[in-house]
Amino acid sequence: MNPLARQPSRVSLLSWWSDSNPNLQSPATINLHTMAKPLTRYLYHRQAMEIVQSYHGQTLTAEMLELYASYLPWKFISASTKAMILSALILGLQHRDENVQVQALINSPIFSHLRHILESPEGSVQDPALQGIAQSLMLYLYHCQVATLIERITGLPLTTEILEVYASCLSYKFVSAEAKTMILSELHHQVERDASQVPTIFQHCKQILDFPDDLIMMQDPALQAATYGLLQSLFAHQVSTLMEEKRGRPLTAELLDSYASCLTWAFVSASTKTTILLELRRQVERDESQVSTIFLHCRQIFEAPESLAQDVDLQAAAGNLLRCLHVHQMSALLRSNRASELSLAAEILEFPNL
Repeated sequence: MNPLARQPSRVSLLSWWSDSNPNLQSPATINLHTMAKPLTRYLYHRQAMEIVQSYHGQTLTAEMLELYASYLPWKFISASTKAMILSALILGLQHRDENVQVQALINSPIFSHLRHILESPEGSVQDPALQGIAQSLMLYLYHCQVATLIERITGLPLTTEILEVYASCLSYKFVSAEAKTMILSELHHQVERDASQVPTIFQHCKQILDFPDDLIMMQDPALQAATYGLLQSLFAHQVSTLMEEKRGRPLTAELLDSYASCLTWAFVSASTKTTILLELRRQVERDESQVSTIFLHCRQIFEAPESLAQDVDLQAAAGNLLRCLHVHQMSALLRSNRASELSLAAEILEFPNL
């Protein structure tokens, strides 16, 4: 017999438990992986519980954060295990050096795993307890981060980096109304302290200015008041700057469009709208040729004067400008004596508040 030739061996039914084994009368009928998953989840949960109990009452360390983070991204770790770990993190943040621990947690992989739990498509079908704890932790982290940042930069000019952080917080749904109120109030203080920062704030917070209802609809009175306060202050300074730059110059279509949008927007204060209307009247008195241009760009304002009925001074300014425009426009049309323009004059006579 050739010593190098492999000797035939008996087929083991115990080690070949498969549907493809012709000698096995009762092959496997279950998925072993499916059967193993509950046991795997249980073993990991027990292991995580032992770790949490061993760290109970201790300040969070880099080693703890790394160990906790290793459990969060995997699907074979149960939602109850992840919820237990997040609860342990919340308790750990309540010890000394809270701000230092919050920053360490934000800089750790846990923060990205936390965002994934809240933002992933599977998030809506995850365990409600895990979702609730994850959201509570995220709200707490952002609140501490915002409070620390505002305290650190109080009295300093706003930078691009800070404004980008503010803008991202204002547009993120897992930042609390209280934290957003703090940001808006700080921006308002910055505007009142240094008006030169208004263009920078406009540039970096444009999505907030374009969609203020996202903040107003949160139904938080303090947040609503802070949103209105910041927007009114921003537009007041913006209009004041525009008027200063264009003083003594003819009105342009771009400037009139800006004025018209401010007059129709609810977030522009009555005093700012009054200032715009008074400036338009001064322009008309200085140069009659601009009457038609003003009518063209601000026609929707004059056709719906009730949109300006917020304030006594505003109503008076709107009525005075409207009458002034009508007088100049009618005089010009009647002097021309052309049928088409006489027809326009008849249309003007039908304007309200003439």
